[in-house]
Amino acid sequence: MANPRELLYEHAPLTEVIAEIHWALTPLQMAPGAAIDPFYPILEDRLTAQLAQSGFVHIEARVPDEIPREMLPHAVVRLFRTAPGTWPAYQIGPGVFTANVVPPYGGWSKFRPFLRQGMDYLLNAYPDKAHLKPERIVLRYVNAFGPEHGLTTPGSFISEYVGLSVGWPDAVREVADASNEISFMGDLRIPIASLPGASAFLSWKEGTRPGGDKVVLLNLSVNSPMASNVDIEIWSKTFDSAHEVISKVFEGIIEKKIRPLLGKELKA
Repeated sequence: MANPRELLYEHAPLTEVIAEIHWALTPLQMAPGAAIDPFYPILEDRLTAQLAQSGFVHIEARVPDEIPREMLPHAVVRLFRTAPGTWPAYQIGPGVFTANVVPPYGGWSKFRPFLRQGMDYLLNAYPDKAHLKPERIVLRYVNAFGPEHGLTTPGSFISEYVGLSVGWPDAVREVADASNEISFMGDLRIPIASLPGASAFLSWKEGTRPGGDKVVLLNLSVNSPMASNVDIEIWSKTFDSAHEVISKVFEGIIEKKIRPLLGKELKA
């Protein structure tokens, strides 16, 4: 694999990277929305033991144990760390496995081996791989742009810095107050030419930091369907392609106004 440009910056807006693998569950007709993986209890036990042997001994429950697992399709229920508050981390739930990291983020070249090791853990722990039917992989980069990145109001930042704008009907401005701080949140779906059937998503909404500063939360993600056979090399290559797409979109967003505010580019 060619070494991609890492796009690491001194004042990067990144808050978390999440890589997800989803597999098929069996729907329960008696409970709409519920689904089951009959092998999940064994998978969770085996994965817990494997991760403990590799130092991931700190386990956090993401949902209460009394909630039936069939009511939590594709929702993580356990998080595994080497110690409280440490990153990167793994998560598991019925139909989903994730690898997560927060800043300081060392780039894709550092996170990719951790993700690949996690895929090995998953496959080694799954009781019967003949019944493991992959559905999709998802890669997410979550960013929070604040005043240090040029944000004065969320609406103006989205239109002037990110480059997304919408025309307001006259009636909207007529009912708006004098501040004229009209803003919007939304999702943009982009079919990806290099990954047939896959889509990139650009999602944005307003948020607030604990100190009170307003931020724009910008989520860049790729959702790619997978063939039903288990092939860890294809999974890895698909994640690489998803990362390339996200990097290209992010670089395009920041290049005009945001890039000078991110400080110097860092090495991985």
